Amino acid sequence: MAKDSAHTHPKQDDRKVSLEAAKAIIKAQIKNEWTKQWADETTGRKVWNALKEPASASSDAWWRLKRMEQTIISKLRTGHCPTNSYLHLMGKMGTSLCRHCERDTETIEHLSVCPHLFEARELFMQNQAGPVLYGTEEQLRMTANFFNYALNE
Repeated sequence: MAKDSAHTHPKQDDRKVSLEAAKAIIKAQIKNEWTKQWADETTGRKVWNALKEPASASSDAWWRLKRMEQTIISKLRTGHCPTNSYLHLMGKMGTSLCRHCERDTETIEHLSVCPHLFEARELFMQNQAGPVLYGTEEQLRMTANFFNYALNE
């Protein structure tokens, strides 16, 4: 059994390094392993197409949002937003129709163009062409605030 273990892990380097250097090496190895696993997965491709590696505060404005805004943007990015379409699919809602116009299926895409939300889009999105899921902090904040309104009104 010990021999099997030796074959699955690379030989440990005997050089002495500082604690900080050891932490940096371990962190880099973990990030590399995670990035490889993330690339090889078959789920979560919507997010993977936009973020091919772990995001940091400098690479993704999401990190600078308030917690509520982060939650909304995360749900939008993954497609797990409480639209009537999604809730109906989960058996939590009797209809998938839009809660605002009651004509079309309520999806993120529909809420982005629903005629009953025109004024809210103008108010929350200002001059932004539409919802932005990967952009500046201001763009993400406007998108989060609009969908917070649209999904809770």
